[in-house]
Amino acid sequence: MVGVDQAKHHLYLQRFGVEGEGVRLDRRYLEKRTPSREPAIQHAYALTTYSTESKTFDSAFALLDSGISREDFTVAISRSSGPTTAYGVAASELTDADIGPGRREVEDAAHDLRVGAERAAGEYAAIEVGARKRIEAMAPLDLAARRAELERRLTTAGERTPAEERLADLEQRIATAEDRLAGMSDDHTRQLASTQLRRLETERDSLTVEVATETPRRSELTGNERAELALIEDRLVDLRRRAVAAERSQPSAMIVETLGPRPKNPLHASLWNNGVDAIYGYRQRYGVVATGKDPLGGKPRDAAQRRHHREAQLRIARVQKQLGKQRARSATRIMRIGR
Repeated sequence: MVGVDQAKHHLYLQRFGVEGEGVRLDRRYLEKRTPSREPAIQHAYALTTYSTESKTFDSAFALLDSGISREDFTVAISRSSGPTTAYGVAASELTDADIGPGRREVEDAAHDLRVGAERAAGEYAAIEVGARKRIEAMAPLDLAARRAELERRLTTAGERTPAEERLADLEQRIATAEDRLAGMSDDHTRQLASTQLRRLETERDSLTVEVATETPRRSELTGNERAELALIEDRLVDLRRRAVAAERSQPSAMIVETLGPRPKNPLHASLWNNGVDAIYGYRQRYGVVATGKDPLGGKPRDAAQRRHHREAQLRIARVQKQLGKQRARSATRIMRIGR
């Protein structure tokens, strides 16, 4: 506020740091009332986010910008016992309009605010800031490919644990049995082959869990590469969290087909979220983009991918069982290991 004309009942406002005539509020505006019968203009304090920490107000107006972090966001929107009104600037697809026409992927007008609300605060060294910016500019498929490349470089590269050797052998035997079964026409022979295949699959499921819980092998990556891998993991987790959040808000046909609509019961909703996370975790790791009936994109050929595929299937099948959404016979077979 920069001035008051008591005779005319005018109030003059000027935005801080901006030159110009400002705004004049006349008597008609000043005598208005809000829906809750409060004056249109009231005295208020502008405070920084962290100066309001541990304080509670009747109402609040939060200014959110693209530089916020998860911690800033939480404090800003949780200070009021009543309504909170948040203000933000719509995201632009330009990376920086002042230095060039570079463009970035923007999902909607709230893109920057959503990303900021999920970003962990922290002070980083200059070299890490550069690495983070480079990784944030990479496409999800490129991030997944780089992570896979770094994860393959282990000191025991090319060597398998005994459990992995048995699992690889089982995978090969199952593939052979499936091919043989597909070519059989005699019902009795098919029944015997199907029984043998189910026995192999049950053994494979048990071994999948054993391999998944083995002690991780030591990496041969350099210090910088280990740091890069950690940053890539952080970035992919953020992207997956956003995908799961989008599904919570408006489930896709793929997720509804697999898990059903998101339940209203909090416990069931948490289980549903876990199932969505399992689906997107696998899809993200292996660049699955198809949205058909199988959310995991079909049977993989690579041995490591087959193991992760089975782990994801197990997680999804457990969620389906807990939600009462099991529909397929294959899902029932997967769940035998969890009984």
